[in-house]
Amino acid sequence: MADYRQLLGEVDAVSIVTPTSAHFSIARDFLTAGAHVLVEKPITETPREARELIELAAAGGRTLQVGHLERFNSAILAAEPHLRAPRFVECHRLAPYKE
Repeated sequence: MADYRQLLGEVDAVSIVTPTSAHFSIARDFLTAGAHVLVEKPITETPREARELIELAAAGGRTLQVGHLERFNSAILAAEPHLRAPRFVECHRLAPYKE
């Protein structure tokens, strides 16, 4: 599929896993089309955009969730066996999106 807009009105729910800069517009489009939306963190780039999505979801009776779970991240799972009694852990997230 070349463009996510082809799914608008065709799905009941979506998971938005894109660079943060695209979260607002994609989530807004799907909420407007009547879909439930899971957005990976952070929800948007600004609090104003986040508030707009929250209000849009509430007005349409749709669920809007933000994914904050790292528990099953493969990097965390790989590190766990090596952590006996940590007193301090420093982590650096490696991802294509840079703030």
